[in-house]
Amino acid sequence: MLSFFSTAAGWQLYAGVGDRGRPLAVRAGAPAAVHLAQDVSGRLWAAAGPGAAQLVRISLPGLAAEPVPRPGGRIGALAAAPDGGRLLVTVLPQSTRGAVELRLWEGAGWRNMGADPPPHISTSLAWLSGDLVVYESVYRRLAVLVLGGERAAEITEGRLPAVAALRPAWYAVTGRRVLEFDVTFPYRQHPVRGFRFGAVSALSFSPGGAACLWTESRFPYRVKGFGQRRGGRRFRVRSLDRGAGIVLSPGPAVTGA
Repeated sequence: MLSFFSTAAGWQLYAGVGDRGRPLAVRAGAPAAVHLAQDVSGRLWAAAGPGAAQLVRISLPGLAAEPVPRPGGRIGALAAAPDGGRLLVTVLPQSTRGAVELRLWEGAGWRNMGADPPPHISTSLAWLSGDLVVYESVYRRLAVLVLGGERAAEITEGRLPAVAALRPAWYAVTGRRVLEFDVTFPYRQHPVRGFRFGAVSALSFSPGGAACLWTESRFPYRVKGFGQRRGGRRFRVRSLDRGAGIVLSPGPAVTGA
């Protein structure tokens, strides 16, 4: 596994889970990557720069950035299709009366995706498989949507949906707990085994679900970062205190295989 972090100092890539030891690669002065997503081949996508308006694909391990056409507006979240052929983003409204929009990129341009109810402004996105995605609705409920179908199925109260693309499961925070959900209807909930979470405020699982990076809220307006391999000890990840991070699978895009 690999861990990518974006802080005020730039981008860093580490072997394993977390930010311990000497980084494998550093790109000093790179724009702040606010939102991150990956596909199963190991490609990394980021919304970066002022207003999170710039989209890039980041090559690993070299950390070169390839621009992706902008969807317009400020990006609030993103998710990559497991095969890497499509990208879904939320675009935040320009006024308090506007609604968050879902926009889909398929390699040639962007198009709006209907989403009823619309996403919450603070939602993350989880792309499960095929055309199936999960977001947090304006009613603060987890909503499962078939892209192109417009009407989402709200299944339970929750937030911070996250996916482990190589595992038949996805995750979200409901109440004060992180739960695991089946990827098929009726999306049954299960306790997450092998991790020790606190008051989670951001969540990223490795594609196989064997490791997790997350942040926990600290008063006032601060977070602390943590990492853990399933069944191991949790540990501090200080790069997450002051930036964004994601734990990656070193697929063909990383290894050259």
